[in-house]
Order: sequence, then C-alpha cells, then structure tokens
Amino acid sequence: MVATSAVPALNEHERAVLRVLRDRGPMSPTLLAARLLRRPADVLALLADLAARGLLIVLQDPSTIDGQLVIPTVLGKRGVKRLV
Repeated sequence: MVATSAVPALNEHERAVLRVLRDRGPMSPTLLAARLLRRPADVLALLADLAARGLLIVLQDPSTIDGQLVIPTVLGKRGVKRLV
C-alpha cells in the first residue's frame, strides 16, 4: 500500500502561507495577503494551488471582508510541522 498523505514539497511562499495560518488561525484571503505583505492576486494564486494539492480549503464565509475563509487541512498542518 502506498501512503497518500505525504506532504508535498513546498516553496518559500507556500510555507509562508501555511505558517501564517498556523500562527494566526483561519482568515480571509485579503487579511492573509496583508499579513504576508503580498498582493491579493498573488495570494489568491497561491491559495488555489495549495487547495488543489489538498493543503488548505477556502470556504465561503459572508462574515469576512471578501466572503471567504482560508483553513489549513490536516495535510497542510503536517507540512508546517515538518518545517519547524
């Protein structure tokens, strides 16, 4: 049986996203971009890639400024733990 829960390799920007979510908790993409000091469009592209790889999910949340909430998955949390 092949393990399917291996954490994929992460680049510097992907690690930064997961670290902020680990340290600050779930947040909107706009707030995440501000914490990372990155353009929102750049962060949205990172989020789409990380979500496609199963490292986080982006939920609809009307209570946030942009209507979305970013939450790391178990696999995403493992990726951050591996970096510590």
